[in-house]
Amino acid sequence: MIGRMVRPEILSETRDDTTATLQFEVSPALSFFDGHFAGYPILPGIVQVHWAIEYTRQYFKVPSEIVGIENLKFLRLVRPGAMLALVLRYESTKRKMYFSYDGSTVKYSSGAVVFGA
Repeated sequence: MIGRMVRPEILSETRDDTTATLQFEVSPALSFFDGHFAGYPILPGIVQVHWAIEYTRQYFKVPSEIVGIENLKFLRLVRPGAMLALVLRYESTKRKMYFSYDGSTVKYSSGAVVFGA
């Protein structure tokens, strides 16, 4: 797995104090496709959650502890080559980050991550 991609290459981003939108193509070179599944690769849901958390930590000041994940929905399979927008919205008063992975006409997944105090 050395040398394989573990994060998407961001094509564009927009952000402000509470939101960020990252546009990227899901590269077939991502290591997460190895063995998931042979002949029909799909991006694991846990990777989608992990990326949402990583980018939230990169763009917003959030507590380090995660205390829960809410309303997690995987609506469509993410396949190699998909063009996605990861939309992040952080509500500091609730310590909650809402995320969604959107295509041009469909939503792939969504949820919320709750951070500790």
